[in-house]
Amino acid sequence: MPRQDYTAVDVALHYPREMNLPWVTDLPEWPPVPALGKPPVDWRRQVLFLKDDDPANPAYLLIRDSLKGGQPTMWQMWTVSEKIGTPEEVKDLAAFLKDKPGHQIRPARELKGDRFTAIGQLDVDVEYFIASPAGTPRHTLRWGTNMIDWANPLAQPEYQDLLHLQMPGDGAYFVAFFPRKRGCPVPAFSTLGDGTILRVSGDFGTDYGFLSAEQAAAAGEGVAFRGTAASVQNRKSGSVLALGAKGEVRYEAYGLAADSAASLRIGEKELTVELPEKVMDGDKTLQPMVPRPGGKVTLIAPGNWALAEPLTGVKLTKSANGFLLEIPAGLRAVALVR
Repeated sequence: MPRQDYTAVDVALHYPREMNLPWVTDLPEWPPVPALGKPPVDWRRQVLFLKDDDPANPAYLLIRDSLKGGQPTMWQMWTVSEKIGTPEEVKDLAAFLKDKPGHQIRPARELKGDRFTAIGQLDVDVEYFIASPAGTPRHTLRWGTNMIDWANPLAQPEYQDLLHLQMPGDGAYFVAFFPRKRGCPVPAFSTLGDGTILRVSGDFGTDYGFLSAEQAAAAGEGVAFRGTAASVQNRKSGSVLALGAKGEVRYEAYGLAADSAASLRIGEKELTVELPEKVMDGDKTLQPMVPRPGGKVTLIAPGNWALAEPLTGVKLTKSANGFLLEIPAGLRAVALVR
């Protein structure tokens, strides 16, 4: 959809998987872990992509990896960067990069905190915020090569930095991955709703992203969610409530509920409901995408609203709970006016 995309996948790691790869690498030693995990482990990955109508404005990922099985796990992300450091370390960028390793491999070193910045090689930096797990080890290391397929030289050597997280048992990795051009203001991050809501704010406004592996409810600062994936964007470009899957979202006096992905744009005199072209065929992940069938959307909004124009198959009904909007298959947007 225009302001939010969502995907989820379930991975059942129930059997040992042998890896016999004849590669010879010079990878540095990985960060120490208290124990090695083993099957069975169930893993659900959810990714929420928040964006703007203007591609020059902030767009970023919220990633939630939920695990069950009682086994230790590792979470890893690579960036094409010069170094990874804390916000305090990168404040004096020249001093921080004075010893940048360049085309050199570096061993694992521990990081402290939940906020890190990867200083990019192409003048685009990445802000990390680790909403969970808390109190577990964080590390970085650096690796690269000047070869491809271990036989042919690269025209340009490629070296990357790893962010490595750990978790001793069941739980969730919930991480914000926020790229920004160097010189653009750094956003602020925090959590609400027992850690299921991630708040991101900056000169663009304030976003609230909600992810939960199972149906849940969470609220804080005037926003409320029910379901598994949703967001509220209160930006200079306008406010948008969005559902990534079946659920409900509220923001101040406005609300949206639907059986599949949908969004509500809030204007002073106009509301616009937007719908995806396709939806998953079923409640479980890894279902095929099919054209969105017709359905109903419930809206909460102060005042009286009517269809901006008559549309075939569209019906708006006012009730004690708000407005019920019936939308036929194939229609992607419906506008309401005061």
